[in-house]
Amino acid sequence: MKKKLLIGVLGLSTVWGATVGNAAPITETVSYSGFTGFTSVDYTSEFYGYQKAINRDFTNYGFNFGNESANVLNIDWNSNMRFRLADVDGDKLDDALYYDIVSGQLQWFRGLGNGNFGSANTFQWNDGKNSGFVAADFNGDGVADLAGVKVTGSSATITISYGNGSGGFSGTTIASGVPISGGQIVAGDLDGDKKADFVVYTGTTGSIDIWYGDGTGQFPTASSTNWNGTIVGGEIVIGDVNQDGLADIGLYRSSTHSTGFAFRMGRGDGTFGPKPGEIGTKSEYHLISKHTWDNASAIPRVGQINADGAADLVEFIPGNLYFRTRFAYGLDAYDYSAHLIKDGTGYKLWTGGRWKTVDQNGDPILVNNENVYDGDHILYSHSPDGYQWFRQIERPAFYKGEEEGYSGWWTDNTLEPEVIKVDGTYYMFWQAQIFPGQQVDTGETATVLADRIGLSTSNDGVNWTRKTDRGVVINLASPESTKLTHQEMVYVPDDPDGKKWWMYVYYYVNGAAQSHVRIRSADPTTFDWLERETVTGMGQLGNQIGYANEAPGGRVFVRISFVKNPLANQTHPTIELSRDGLLWVRDASRQYPLLATSDGPATNSNVYFLGLSTIDGTGQLEYLGSDTFRALYVAATSEAPTPPKIFKAEIGLGELQFTFQ
Repeated sequence: MKKKLLIGVLGLSTVWGATVGNAAPITETVSYSGFTGFTSVDYTSEFYGYQKAINRDFTNYGFNFGNESANVLNIDWNSNMRFRLADVDGDKLDDALYYDIVSGQLQWFRGLGNGNFGSANTFQWNDGKNSGFVAADFNGDGVADLAGVKVTGSSATITISYGNGSGGFSGTTIASGVPISGGQIVAGDLDGDKKADFVVYTGTTGSIDIWYGDGTGQFPTASSTNWNGTIVGGEIVIGDVNQDGLADIGLYRSSTHSTGFAFRMGRGDGTFGPKPGEIGTKSEYHLISKHTWDNASAIPRVGQINADGAADLVEFIPGNLYFRTRFAYGLDAYDYSAHLIKDGTGYKLWTGGRWKTVDQNGDPILVNNENVYDGDHILYSHSPDGYQWFRQIERPAFYKGEEEGYSGWWTDNTLEPEVIKVDGTYYMFWQAQIFPGQQVDTGETATVLADRIGLSTSNDGVNWTRKTDRGVVINLASPESTKLTHQEMVYVPDDPDGKKWWMYVYYYVNGAAQSHVRIRSADPTTFDWLERETVTGMGQLGNQIGYANEAPGGRVFVRISFVKNPLANQTHPTIELSRDGLLWVRDASRQYPLLATSDGPATNSNVYFLGLSTIDGTGQLEYLGSDTFRALYVAATSEAPTPPKIFKAEIGLGELQFTFQ
């Protein structure tokens, strides 16, 4: 149901009616004065989920596992039973499934999220008798389905019954003639379409064959790869170890790692782990992992057991369910300061985020023999449609300079990306942290935090060249004590003075907060501090600006930010408007539109550091006609915007449409 919220701006009366955490679309009509050509704006917004764009980045934190523990389940085990982990009830926790391939009886135990399981539930599934048993989500509805694979000669018949989320399975489909001739069979989402695919591993050769599911119970396309050179043997396992939305594969007790697990991370294209050009580079570290585990069982699985968002390793030994939970030695990963652009028909997303720091050789930096040293990096994700996202897992957008053997003002933590694409070149403006005692870009020694704005360029948005001689802002009066932070960029090709590049930046002097200013420039490498202009009405930091060229009365600048709902303890996305880019409709005495906000738990209940999709990141918003505009928006969902609570942040996704009236 859409809820109407009438908001008075610039002195008009206000009636609040938004529902906190409401996932349904919210429609609001906001009255404005002072804008020629329109008197109100209709906003319709929907928030799709607090981690819909980016799940918490365990990409290179998730390779650590804790100690084993055991849970005893009351199972009358026999040699005909097969053990799997899958989410039968759709609660995003895996349940323990035991299927007797002779009797056809399925027993499943609901995962409780604390390492324990509930009492047994039973289902009689005769279609899976005398065949290989697999449980996975084959139709993409979020609940597990049952699959039986029966191999006859050089082909297989795959029978799938679809789960209803309550422990029932029906609507059986059959795929016949699938060219599977034998081997170990597992299933998981290899290409990120939310529909499970089949993986067949031939242990004697190390070959891996993949059949991609289309969501209807058929597997029309295939690809082949191999484990890695001469590695053979072992038991294949599958699961999303690094939480990037793509299944990873591992071997348990293979020829080269006989005491536990060895994983290769899925790339989404049917390959796993480092490609030839990545072997021996820093990327290799992020694409493989090994874990020692000496239990006697040879039936390992990967699943979500303890509700911390990280995958767990699980083995079944008759009478017990052993599992090892994954953790990151006290360091949480996070994503924040999201910047979103519409690039052709797809989307690109850059975030600041925590990533394990490596040394110049690509080896982890150890503290007390544990790989715990972190750094803030720029992380990159992409989407074909704005709704289905993929994280670049082999490396950040670029490493901190110290990881490549350099020293200087630009080599420490890197954050706050803002990207503009002009004439085929991507320009990324980023904030470099400079701590007291370090040199700033003009050679002085910083007396306080003295961050600068840096620039990198790219031809594809993936591979970057960094400008290192200085930051892009020049002529600071007190460079050793001035901090530039949370820049926001707009490209205005018809600027009357030819200064197409607009930078909004907040600054501090001697650690004291000042204000937002705008600097316009004809050159993206140089913004003159002496030409800064006063900006009023901008609220909060770390957001994104667009503009509606076709708005009635001429261009309107649109900035997405966040504001506290006065009737609830939760922040909402909000919109600020400006005709000239200097005076923004926002200050502490006024009320604003409340767009749909986070539906997450307390740790992810608020939204901060928002991004608004504009065409090529220039600022131009997508125009639908009839004075109507559309954009996706992303936000860091967290309990608070500062440590330690920001360390739980994930990137949520929403959609906005608005019409000038």
